[in-house]
Amino acid sequence: CKVMFPPEDKRPDEVMRLRRGNQLRAELLKNRIEMPFCGEDMQCCKNCVVLVRKGMALLKPQDVGERQMLKKEPYWRLTCRANIRWDLDEDAELVIRVRPDLTN
Repeated sequence: CKVMFPPEDKRPDEVMRLRRGNQLRAELLKNRIEMPFCGEDMQCCKNCVVLVRKGMALLKPQDVGERQMLKKEPYWRLTCRANIRWDLDEDAELVIRVRPDLTN
């Protein structure tokens, strides 16, 4: 997985391996990539959103709630809800951009 950061972070892109079946947020945190978390009440606030630039098929499909929250942004995923598929190809590539905005 290639992780891209906003220009203002002045941080180089990072490459990491993902474990099949795991939550995307957990994998990012395991690789020391900070991701905001929803409140203690577990009400999603879309702070953990990423833009998927390549490899959307490597993530399990969105559930109804995530689809409704992100209906205006079809290439965004919530890391707290996105899980890596079990049946992904070893050579498959996922490219994400943390903290996207409408211009990137």
